[in-house]
Amino acid sequence: MRIRRAWWNVVTGEPRMGLLGLLAAAGLVLAACGAVSSSAAPDAKGSSADATRSPTSSSSSSLGPVADSGSAVSACSGSHLNIGIVNAGGIGPNVGMRIRFTNTGSSTCELAGYPVVVGVKATGSSTVASHIQSTMFGPAVGKVTDVAIPPDGRAEAEIGGADNPTGHEHSTCPTPYRWFRVAPPGGGPSTTVTGWVHNLDSYFPSCGTIGVSRVVLPSAFANFPPPPNYHWK
Repeated sequence: MRIRRAWWNVVTGEPRMGLLGLLAAAGLVLAACGAVSSSAAPDAKGSSADATRSPTSSSSSSLGPVADSGSAVSACSGSHLNIGIVNAGGIGPNVGMRIRFTNTGSSTCELAGYPVVVGVKATGSSTVASHIQSTMFGPAVGKVTDVAIPPDGRAEAEIGGADNPTGHEHSTCPTPYRWFRVAPPGGGPSTTVTGWVHNLDSYFPSCGTIGVSRVVLPSAFANFPPPPNYHWK
């Protein structure tokens, strides 16, 4: 009878693995190592899938508004802004005066909101114009937007008032506004313009409150033709 040899573990008394078994086990270990080395290593932020994900499919979310990558347009400053009168006039009880803002700078700037308008009387008393949407003379009320003004471009706003005395029919309006101090939206250096209204042959009446519209593009006044003698000369 042939006796089979076996290797025994002297510590546990269990049979040791033969040479073929050792070689087979070594092959399994090498195969496993190859499988691990062929997979992508995870990055510091998470799983290995993140390492191959396209930047356009990033799962990160943004809180708050996204910053504009383009260059920001600065607000029009007093040093590069000319303020003057386009026209002034009245029809019935309605009186209006259109103010023009011209960009005298070399780059586009923006105006947004209501200009600061203060009516000044010969007595020295003054009144700040309230904010109104429109007047009989415009502008058209539409979507509120910032007005970008290119070099030598213009934006406009309308001052509105009334020429109807309150009380007795023979009563007269209080002292009119002889001047208006006008500053761009947000404040800044002001320009003083006359309050003279040609077709009324008088200064701007102060019978009612005065108001001023938002700054808009001149096209917002396209459907509001001025009355006779309304053009400022």
